[in-house]
Amino acid sequence: MKRKKLQANLKLWVFVLACMLTFINCKKTKKVEVPKEETPTPTPTPTPNGFVHPGILNTQAQINFFVEKVNTNQQPWKAAFDELKESPYASLSYKHKPFISVDCGSYNKPNVGCDQQVLDGMAVYCQSLMYVITKDEKYAINATKILNDWSTT
Repeated sequence: MKRKKLQANLKLWVFVLACMLTFINCKKTKKVEVPKEETPTPTPTPTPNGFVHPGILNTQAQINFFVEKVNTNQQPWKAAFDELKESPYASLSYKHKPFISVDCGSYNKPNVGCDQQVLDGMAVYCQSLMYVITKDEKYAINATKILNDWSTT
């Protein structure tokens, strides 16, 4: 039962990521302009407080592109955002459960915190996206709390 729920959640996660990362327009007759990145900077510029985001999944140009599409109600980006909003991982009431030590064995045997680490990671990502799109600081605070709790447990 738990595995089926995890698989269902992963399908939603893959859908959201696919929409965001590929920016595919469903209408074949309309060409989608994806912003071209300027020459990448070898070392990211730190923020005023010294934090440098690694930018692993999305570049700032991709995020800006997605936010613009969502804010102008363009499809399929708006539909992907609507699904993201309904995801339990994007909920401010999401309950995370950090583990002191995580052990992910072959085929999840043993599974000590392995699934929870994945779920909480998805919550951090979804809530971070919600913050970037909505500018509601509650999402940023919640995502930061999850990360901080995992790092100090």
